[in-house]
Order: sequence, then structure tokens, then C-alpha cells
Amino acid sequence: MTIKQHLCEALYDATALRDGSFGRGVDPVQSREQRELVDNLIEDLQEALRLLEPSGRLSGPIKITHIIETCGGCPSQWSGKTEDDVIFYARYRHGGLTVDLGDKRVYAEEFLSEYGGDGVLSFEELSQHIGHLFDFTDVKWVEKKEDLGFGRW
Repeated sequence: MTIKQHLCEALYDATALRDGSFGRGVDPVQSREQRELVDNLIEDLQEALRLLEPSGRLSGPIKITHIIETCGGCPSQWSGKTEDDVIFYARYRHGGLTVDLGDKRVYAEEFLSEYGGDGVLSFEELSQHIGHLFDFTDVKWVEKKEDLGFGRW
């Protein structure tokens, strides 16, 4: 497992702990001091991820090179690939945004989109929420998933 994967898993776990969705047997953060500690940990992990590139050297957000919107709403979802040919998948449904790289969940957040929490999220709003982790600057929009070069997935 790479440093980036460890950081992504730690970020996911810290976010789940803060949001009370970590799982059975784990008490959610309750006091103001605990929440502040977890929030600081999340910020530090996000900063560390911003500085790593896929090779582990210092750089910036993970570059997404190709993307397609596979569903416009209920859920809103996008599939794509990184510059290292890793599958990118983002999904927004019932107020929950999740992002996977390959078979690993690397981001989860709950919020109401500008359309409410019904599962409709614009790409612009997606970029606002995960733009600190993913670079969409020069992304190429493709017409169908097969154009991403992964075959069936």
C-alpha cells in the first residue's frame, strides 16, 4: 500500500469518526475538544494528500485526465481515470458524496447540494467539494465509458 493510500484511508476513517458513521462499537465524537482534534487531523491529512503526487513525491492534487458523467441525478455520478490510469468514481445520493480510486473509498462527505439532498449535484459543485484533492483543470470529457480505455467496469 502506498503512502497516498494510507493517507486516504486515514482521512476516510477520520471523517467517518467525526460524522458518526464509523460503524458499530465506535462512539462518535461528542465533545467540542474531541471534534476540534478530529477536525485538525482531517485538515492535516487533506494537506498531506494535497502535497503528494502518485509517485509519492511532493506535488499537488491527484490529476484526473478523463471523465464522463454516467448519471445526471439520483444519483449524480462520474467515472474517470487519473494520470496513472487508476479508475476514479464519484457518486452523490441522499446528501452523501463518496469518491473511490480503484477499489478504495478515498472521500466521503454529507451535505445538501444547491438542489437539496435528493441526489442531484452539478460537476461545478462536485469540483468545489473535492477540488482540494483532485485536479480537473485539463480533464477531457468522453462520450462513453469505453472511451476511458478500461473495457467493462
